[in-house]
Amino acid sequence: MKRRPLSSVCRRLVLHQRNTPSEHRDHRGFLRGEPPGEPGEDHSDSKDSLRRQIETFEKNINDLKEQLEQSHEKRRRNQEVAMNVTISEQRAASNKLFDLLEENGFHEVEVEKDYYWTVPDEVLYEPAQDPKELLLGQLSSDLEDIRGITEGGARGVSYSLVPLAAILHYVATKVLC
Repeated sequence: MKRRPLSSVCRRLVLHQRNTPSEHRDHRGFLRGEPPGEPGEDHSDSKDSLRRQIETFEKNINDLKEQLEQSHEKRRRNQEVAMNVTISEQRAASNKLFDLLEENGFHEVEVEKDYYWTVPDEVLYEPAQDPKELLLGQLSSDLEDIRGITEGGARGVSYSLVPLAAILHYVATKVLC
């Protein structure tokens, strides 16, 4: 939200309040009695100006509340997105991408860094929640797991997809360079 400068009336009130002895203030520090100026002076312009500022302030607060509610609603809708991932579609896309890599001369990618950061599965797809911890993964271990799959020693399909995803992510970052 953009900050607006204090109006001259508001500035006068703040300065007057700072310079007013404590016996003229209530228990919260606000001024008691008349606004700044001479006693008996007509303050209707000051009061009208303050009313307008308060109305503007209240409108700004209501606008911010509405924006916040819209943001929360949008976030809720994003979390409720339902979609299906088909294996045949993923296989076709993967095969096409691997064919394109080989056509462009990428037959092998050198692994220059072994360790990488990851976050726990519980917060991986919760963008509104900051991860409290990071986990360390190791590409050489992931590669061993992947080679075990090709040799028939897979530990389980769901487990084997995790190291494959890590290797593919590394390959993608190397090909982009």
